[in-house]
Amino acid sequence: MPQFIAPGDPALLKSLWLAGVHFIIANIWQISVVMMVGSAGKWLANARFAQVLNAATGSVLVVFGIRLALTQRPV
Repeated sequence: MPQFIAPGDPALLKSLWLAGVHFIIANIWQISVVMMVGSAGKWLANARFAQVLNAATGSVLVVFGIRLALTQRPV
């Protein structure tokens, strides 16, 4: 049992209360994520944003490739 449930308190009632609070917080979090992803979908559908994103990720991959080519392996 959780430490904050006193020995004389009804454990089932407090456990259900804790589960209910956890359920509400989880739903608020998931609804927030869905709303953020929904608004990000509008950006991702934009052709200009897709070009910028492709250029940025391509640049990062080129930089990683150059860094990998210039690193010396231990013998």
